[in-house]
Amino acid sequence: MNGVALAVVGVVSLASDGPGACDEGVSNAALAARVDVAESAWKALDLPGFRTETDVVLASVPCLTEPATPQLAARVHRLQGMRGFVQEDFARSEAAFAAARRTAPALGLPDDFAPARHPMRTHHSAQPVDLVDDVPLPPGTWVVDGRGSKVRATRVPTLVQRLEDAQVVRTQYAWPEEAILDDRAPAPERGGAGRWLALTGGVFAVAGGVTYATALGPLAEYEDPTTANADRPALRQTVNGRVVTAGVLGTLGVGLVGAGIVVPW
Repeated sequence: MNGVALAVVGVVSLASDGPGACDEGVSNAALAARVDVAESAWKALDLPGFRTETDVVLASVPCLTEPATPQLAARVHRLQGMRGFVQEDFARSEAAFAAARRTAPALGLPDDFAPARHPMRTHHSAQPVDLVDDVPLPPGTWVVDGRGSKVRATRVPTLVQRLEDAQVVRTQYAWPEEAILDDRAPAPERGGAGRWLALTGGVFAVAGGVTYATALGPLAEYEDPTTANADRPALRQTVNGRVVTAGVLGTLGVGLVGAGIVVPW
């Protein structure tokens, strides 16, 4: 592949369009047929055609209506690797080729894609497939490169699909630096019962302390030698009532705080 051919291809986007660009759904068979067309253009050295047909493939990926197979995901990765090679974006080319080898090791790089000693073969095998740092996906049902998964790789691109009720609701070809798109509204943050039990217990405990404090005045008056005997029964009743109430409130407060410690927050 000479410099003139490279110039003809030019700089093109390796990223697929968002899901909003889909006019209709695309089946695995339809996507595989579009990959066939792009690969045929490559083998025929029709680089403008390869660029056009690769654009078609990448625009079709977000429109998949069924979980991709590992073989199909690997073919998309390999196509991205070829595209990156043509663009001389070798870092992305090698990452995509590694993703293809990791997803479907037997897929390989046929001779009619790159004969022996073709420079693309060097990039095809350049990145070890075990250079993968997985990170968790958001909660839900996910298919990554054709297999159910709860994580995605961060050193190679991945074809990520989210399912609801066994139906594909989103497909994304995600490069390592790209965030996974999730159109679901985040669940509102709700405090657990523990924090409310503890807060309520604290309120009861404070109320008990305040009630007890209000008993101190009548108690001091009751114990004052100058207090008339006729007033003492009423004072004693007031003190006893407030002390009992304070005890009840304090007991409830301690119990609720204890429950709040045990119950999740």
